[in-house]
Amino acid sequence: MRILLGLAAISAFVALTAVEAGESVAVPLPPPEAALTAIDERPAVREALAMQEAAVSRARALDVGPHEFTLGGGWHERRVDDEGDFTEWDAFITRGVRLPGKAGIDRSLGDLELESAANDLADARHGQALMLLAAWFRWLRAEVDADHDREVAETLSRTVGAARRQLELGETSRMEFELAETEAARAAAAATRSLIASKQSRRALQTAFPALPIPREPPRSSQPLVPERALPEWSALIVERSHEIRLAELATQRARLRAERASKDRWPDPTVGLRMLDERDGAEDALGVVVSMPLPGRYRSALAAESRQEAEAAAARLEMKRREIGEIAQQDVADAQAALAGWPNIEKAAAQAASYLRKAERAYDLGEIGLATLLISVISASETIYEERQARLDAQEALARLRKDAHELWAPEHDDHDH
Repeated sequence: MRILLGLAAISAFVALTAVEAGESVAVPLPPPEAALTAIDERPAVREALAMQEAAVSRARALDVGPHEFTLGGGWHERRVDDEGDFTEWDAFITRGVRLPGKAGIDRSLGDLELESAANDLADARHGQALMLLAAWFRWLRAEVDADHDREVAETLSRTVGAARRQLELGETSRMEFELAETEAARAAAAATRSLIASKQSRRALQTAFPALPIPREPPRSSQPLVPERALPEWSALIVERSHEIRLAELATQRARLRAERASKDRWPDPTVGLRMLDERDGAEDALGVVVSMPLPGRYRSALAAESRQEAEAAAARLEMKRREIGEIAQQDVADAQAALAGWPNIEKAAAQAASYLRKAERAYDLGEIGLATLLISVISASETIYEERQARLDAQEALARLRKDAHELWAPEHDDHDH
């Protein structure tokens, strides 16, 4: 009967390590094409796409300028003593004209609008990709939890069956049998909870990214691969390729151009046009040029001063963004370094746990340890192997985030690294 229980214990190890022998992939991620499609269908990305089209219209408007033709005129009857009544009318057409230097600034602002919109779109894709990464790995971890708890519950259930037969034969005590029953019940409850959690995690992933095909079985990863590029080099690369920093740079350039434009607007644009007059029933007519210009005042000076201060504020925001992204980049590298540094130890611990479990089984068969000790061995070994699985996912996620923040993962062709 001890052999039967020993086989039950060994089955736990076989089940817990079956994933290592099965088919695995280098990185447990969805295919790039599927991921990009799911990302582009997110509302935030669709919003950025619409805003990009709006930026094209804004740039066109800045190019042609704010001034349009104005048509006007009037008709009236004039009465002159001793001369009679006369029908008279006048008409005019006018248009504002940008003073020299303003049109060039406006066109430059339009170019910045287009580049900002493109970077906004790329940044929106980047943000949604990070959300996909987080949701995807939450699902993978939930599946690992469910697999682990199910395997332990099944193993302890078989152990209880074997212990019951031993109890009937008087080969084990009721206390040990009740201990086995207690552990089996706890494991069954944990398996139920983790199964529900895994289904919720899968449902949340599918709800957030409905266009993403989720496989029936989660992908199983092989050992995490160390990137060819040295980890310390990734930090500078992330900062260099950051769309958030580029957006802050563009915002600073735009604020400075607007300040320059406001300074030029201290002298308002003139309005020029033609005017036609017809008086005394056509006895008199005239054709002339009309010009008007608002006189500059304190209002325009205040607007120019405001724009200069906004440019200073934009420069400060740029510096803050550079520091923020620099911290994120350093944290990405630190997370990857920590995950890869701890991986060999947990992998070794998992192998030792499996070896210890086999030794415990042999010791139980030889009567050197009791059922309680064997149960502790099964649970301890399973927990160590479970920790190895989670550590593997931690390393894979840290490396995936590192690649994503460097725009080397799920980066569409139009995601320009050189800005």
